[in-house]
Amino acid sequence: MADHLGIEGDEGSTMLEDIVAPARATLIASGQINASHPIDGHVAVPGVLRSTSGTPSGPAGAQYGAVSGIVTQGELPSGQRIRYQNPRERAQRALIGTIEQTIRAVEEAEEEIMKPPQIDLPHFDATNRRWRVEVEKEAVTDRLATMNAATAEVVQLTAIPDDTDSRVGTAIATIGSNLPEMGRGVRELAGLMQDRDNAGDLIEATRRLMGAFGTFIDKVHPERLEKRSNILNAASHVGETTHDVINVIREETAEDRQFHDKLIKRAKDVATNTASLVMHAKTISSDCTEPALREQIIHSATQTAFATSELVACARVVAPTIEHPQSQERLTDAAHNVARTVETLIQESNTATQYSASGNGPRNLADIHAAARLVTNSLHDLIDHIKTSPRGQLTRKTQEEYNYEEIMRSSNRVITQPQQRDFGRDANNAIRHSRILVEQYETEAADAAPGQRDKLLNAARNVAQATSNMITATEHAQSRPQEAEAQMALKSAAEHLVQATNDAESERLAKQTFQRLEKASKDTAAAATQAITAVNSAQKHIQTKKTVERLVIECSETGRYIPTVITSIKESQAANTPGDHFRAHSRLIHETQELLPPATP
Repeated sequence: MADHLGIEGDEGSTMLEDIVAPARATLIASGQINASHPIDGHVAVPGVLRSTSGTPSGPAGAQYGAVSGIVTQGELPSGQRIRYQNPRERAQRALIGTIEQTIRAVEEAEEEIMKPPQIDLPHFDATNRRWRVEVEKEAVTDRLATMNAATAEVVQLTAIPDDTDSRVGTAIATIGSNLPEMGRGVRELAGLMQDRDNAGDLIEATRRLMGAFGTFIDKVHPERLEKRSNILNAASHVGETTHDVINVIREETAEDRQFHDKLIKRAKDVATNTASLVMHAKTISSDCTEPALREQIIHSATQTAFATSELVACARVVAPTIEHPQSQERLTDAAHNVARTVETLIQESNTATQYSASGNGPRNLADIHAAARLVTNSLHDLIDHIKTSPRGQLTRKTQEEYNYEEIMRSSNRVITQPQQRDFGRDANNAIRHSRILVEQYETEAADAAPGQRDKLLNAARNVAQATSNMITATEHAQSRPQEAEAQMALKSAAEHLVQATNDAESERLAKQTFQRLEKASKDTAAAATQAITAVNSAQKHIQTKKTVERLVIECSETGRYIPTVITSIKESQAANTPGDHFRAHSRLIHETQELLPPATP
């Protein structure tokens, strides 16, 4: 009985089995025995079973059976091969592609900065030129802040080699998408500068910055396996060259220099205290009898040292643009990362000191806790210093603002809920903060100009009188809590205190409101600029033509309002007289209202 009847019942065909793999296939074609007529003795002849390479396997490999047809073996084209790739490998390949594209963006930016400016200078008079310069300065500074914050983020993410390639790629893409636009902005700004020497310095400083970015991007290439110290040094160089560019764009004041130096010093203080903490951790590790705990202590101490190095590098990167929220966020995150590693080290030290070989566990534990407190205090000093940037706006509440809010909150509770059991506590709280506010007015009046001194002293008298009435009404209400007349008198005194405080604070409140509007407008303009940059970078990846056209139209509509908003912000900040303030504030309100519809479709 035949084991195999051939292809389509043809006994002249044979089946040859081979290993089948996705990228390697054996093709089997049917054929006929090479004989036109059957000949006796040749119906079945000894056959040779060929190997997978198609060469005879020799007499030892001969098998009896009919051999016919063509056996062809080869590899599929590379484009048809099935390749299995884990997500980690895909993310790394994408990161490499992003790095290569960003390096090309650096080259494009270097070309852009050398092109002639695309502005029509004769159309600008002195005033318009000045505001156009301010607009370009603001745009360039915003892009520098965005790129430096992205650089600091890359520094933090590359410290963790696993599962961060996509986030690193996003941060690097942010640098690449902003570099050409920054180059064009510097070119336009240099063309508007009347001091040609200063313009040349700006171009040269920017070229050095682009080179620093290119070096940094090359250092973080995953295939280079660069030393961590070299990556941190490249990041620090980005911060230094950014500082040079900004110093050309805007003149550095003594206050700016002092703040910058103190920021770097506070970051170094963290590093100094961390070094002491690591030494105490090594002492605990060497005194521990448990090998596993010793390894944990050494590992945690190493992580703390690495996190501190990243903090210092981040501080150097974002220091020139620390007044921007994204720069503050990156440095604050780096500080929190150090705090987390210190906390882990302390927790493991608590356990390791229980296995002290010398019996000095309690003393070693006290020493490392004291060192950890120094690190924590230096981190708090750094974070607090971030909020005191001389160019930052509304980064923290002033004492005067806090007292005002406490007066409003406590007085309004007395007014709306006069029958509550703890009305006396709210009334006394309002009285206490109103007294502090009066003292602040009197202190400010001592050093103020004559006109401002009279305003402050008048405000102090009015608030003091209202506070005195509030004290009398509170005492009567507390001595006769059941009498409605006393409660109504207290409510009336609280309303009088609110009115007097509002009148005294009206000028400051108006100024604060417009400062907040300026900050919100600036943040909106910066966010819109980044959105437009992202759209420009994403156009080539969008397949739908209608979507691209709609995005281009929306970006064009939004982009034409951004320069006018920035100009309005600068005019508002530069206004001195009441008339100038009124005109600048009116224009700022108008321009922001014009920007909002296209920016928020």
